[in-house]
Amino acid sequence: MDLGYFAKDNCLYNIKPEPTNIILTRYLYIKDEVEIALLASLLNKSDDAVFWAYELYHSGFQYRFFELIWQIYYEFYATSNPSLEAYLLKKYSCWEKEGKDDIYVSIFIQNLLIRPYNLDVFLIKNIVNIFEIETIYCSNSADVNSDPDTQIKMCIDLRDFRSLSHWILTYVPVDYTSMYNFYEKVINILNMNNLTEELDNLFTSDEANRIASSNINYNKNKLLKEFANIMKHFPMNKTMLLAKVLSLFTLEKGRNLYVQIDKDDVLSYRTVKHIAGKAYTVLREEATYRIDTRFLQLFVSSRNAVEDPLTLLRYNWLYFASFSPIWFERIQKYCGYVNYQQKQVLFIYEDDFYNFYNKYNYEYDELGRCVIENMLPQIDGSEAVYNWVDFYNDYNKINNNSIIEVCEEELEELGKLFI
Repeated sequence: MDLGYFAKDNCLYNIKPEPTNIILTRYLYIKDEVEIALLASLLNKSDDAVFWAYELYHSGFQYRFFELIWQIYYEFYATSNPSLEAYLLKKYSCWEKEGKDDIYVSIFIQNLLIRPYNLDVFLIKNIVNIFEIETIYCSNSADVNSDPDTQIKMCIDLRDFRSLSHWILTYVPVDYTSMYNFYEKVINILNMNNLTEELDNLFTSDEANRIASSNINYNKNKLLKEFANIMKHFPMNKTMLLAKVLSLFTLEKGRNLYVQIDKDDVLSYRTVKHIAGKAYTVLREEATYRIDTRFLQLFVSSRNAVEDPLTLLRYNWLYFASFSPIWFERIQKYCGYVNYQQKQVLFIYEDDFYNFYNKYNYEYDELGRCVIENMLPQIDGSEAVYNWVDFYNDYNKINNNSIIEVCEEELEELGKLFI
């Protein structure tokens, strides 16, 4: 889900890191592993999610945090909690207008933690993107686009959500008008089907033979207005459209309850004040959260491209931290600069060099094993293999409101995915 936020977070400098480049956060966690940990904590319904959210946010990746949290909402929560979208959008607007108050980070996280989720959008999106799946229409036929209305109605009438998802992800153009028209088309079909059922029941005298109607009347104007409203803030993409369409069929919804956050509750997550000569204590006291390593076997981390990440970071951690806005600002404050060719952080004046390290030298090379394991957990052959079949079995049963069936063979073939 690319909303262009990466550029906003990194406006301090004009260089864009390579996709495989490790980026360290304020407490020297690997940035993409912080994002993986945030997702894992949300799915585990763990309050650790609040820490991971603030680790990303207070490292200077404010827009990336909101980009990621909207992505997680649409991939896991939207189908079961469609009304939450308007609430989160309102809070996001408040964040933009009120000087980017960090309380809204906790508001987003806490209101996801209390809600049900399912894996439908996340899994079918990745399966369609990777595999050629069977559909009720012939995807290789020249006739597939000849009568799209008939094809779409067939998917809906047969409740073939795999085929419907495939159609959305494959054939709907990525522009607002096309997506709006498709969404409207689905609503019209559903409302027409419901009307037909009601008329059939009206003229069927035998109660035993009456059609079991869903009795759902979709408020077309309201749904389309909400669709247009989200477009005012973010460019539409197919994941959002897929989530909105599948939410029309997901009958089990989360309740409209909202968590209120006190400002005092977020103070402990703000970046600790550094005292000259005491920087070596920071990570021992703050880097106390550990990533669910099962998820590191499911998602791609930038460390995967490095043969020995621990040695690399132990002796050159500041270079990789410089890609986080918080560290780049600190370096600039002491007249430092980054030499991207030599992969070093250098300082113009010797006094600034000593003053910087006196305040911010975390002494990575002298950290204890427990702290290192928190920041850079090791995955070796001694750890049980965790794959997408295990993930599906563990997390699909938590909220049994899925409407899309996933084949075990597909899950077995899924490799590591990007968050």
